[in-house]
Amino acid sequence: MDNDAARTLHEWLFALVEELCHDREYLYRSFVENFGGFMTSVYREGCTTPAGEFRIPGIKSGRHSVVRWALDHRVDYSGPNLLSIEATVSGAGGGTEKKTARFDLSTGEAVGPG
Repeated sequence: MDNDAARTLHEWLFALVEELCHDREYLYRSFVENFGGFMTSVYREGCTTPAGEFRIPGIKSGRHSVVRWALDHRVDYSGPNLLSIEATVSGAGGGTEKKTARFDLSTGEAVGPG
């Protein structure tokens, strides 16, 4: 899946993990672990800080991604919240690539460019 075509947060993150994971047998496991870890980071750290980062290691690709996230406001405030993401993919002699996106935190739906 093209990361730009993702309509939801989990589709966007799956596309990123799929790019980093070159072992089909571990793709879904890697996605589940990283999606859970990423969301835990957002909800746990998002109570005290408006931004943070999460690292996603590649499997058999020699690549990894540092995913920086930012919230419009802390998660413990009431009302809708938007999550902005910037993922930097690097490693394996392939330079770096940045991907950005923005999602409604309550529904996971994309809300426009990052």
